[in-house]
Amino acid sequence: MAEWEWLWFGVSIAVIGFALVRSLRGSGQHNPSFFLWSMLLAVLLAEAGVRLIGAPESTLLNAYRVVLVFGFLAIFLTFHYWKSQAAWLYDAKSSLQGFFSYYLSPKVIQDLVSRGHVPLGGKRRDVTVLVTDVRNSTKLALDYPAEKVVKSLNAYFELASQSVARHGGVVDKITGDGVMAVFNALNVLPDHTMKAFYAAAEIQQAMPALNEKLRNRGLPVLSAGAGIDAGDAVVGNIGSRHMVRFTVIGDVANTANRVQEAAKDGQVVLTEAAYRRVAGHVKGSGPKTVMAKNKGPVSVYVVNVV
Repeated sequence: MAEWEWLWFGVSIAVIGFALVRSLRGSGQHNPSFFLWSMLLAVLLAEAGVRLIGAPESTLLNAYRVVLVFGFLAIFLTFHYWKSQAAWLYDAKSSLQGFFSYYLSPKVIQDLVSRGHVPLGGKRRDVTVLVTDVRNSTKLALDYPAEKVVKSLNAYFELASQSVARHGGVVDKITGDGVMAVFNALNVLPDHTMKAFYAAAEIQQAMPALNEKLRNRGLPVLSAGAGIDAGDAVVGNIGSRHMVRFTVIGDVANTANRVQEAAKDGQVVLTEAAYRRVAGHVKGSGPKTVMAKNKGPVSVYVVNVV
């Protein structure tokens, strides 16, 4: 074989070897280009070996070269197709998670993704339910354009949702003017009533700063109340095959919603059952009796956090 042919083989092998090393340093052996460069390098080395030993140009040798080239090519194309399909499924899964993140809390999404399906039904757990509610939302809708009211409410929902998540809770639902959150629902959360109180207090303490921002933007300011109850409830996915909602079912949710109606600006109202769990850390006034709709008298404690 002529010297220029050996030079060509040497340069080609060096260039392809360099490209192979670069592909390994990039995405490793999972990079499709790794197989392409490996295939080319193998073909060149095989051809150089054939030339070096001076093997005759036989039909078998030619067939060997064809099988080598097309074998590596088939492996490369198959692997590349598999990787592209896997990437598509990953992107689809990520997009789906991103889509549902607008409707479900991150913890609910993680639970559903880990299961791979949406199981209907629930389980009984000791939970704490926090309900916050914007006051006089009906009057706000009469006094301001609906677009401005929605902007103020969205800012409030963002504040409340972040506070709930920061203290380990899960947003059960956002109503027209309120937020219902549950603690100790999906994961074991020690002192979950205390954490629910911290979230409620954080929301109330952040309201003055939020209202200042809303006022500067020409948006209506808000006032909100917060109520907490603790006890047994059924937590899970409730619905049908066509529509499922993660929620908490039980008297604890209804009671938390009712007692929050007694809260004023800067206050968190706890039922006696909830207050007993935090009494060593929180000082409230009470017990007081409030009339809960469809329930009757409820003993509560009022804590001023602002």
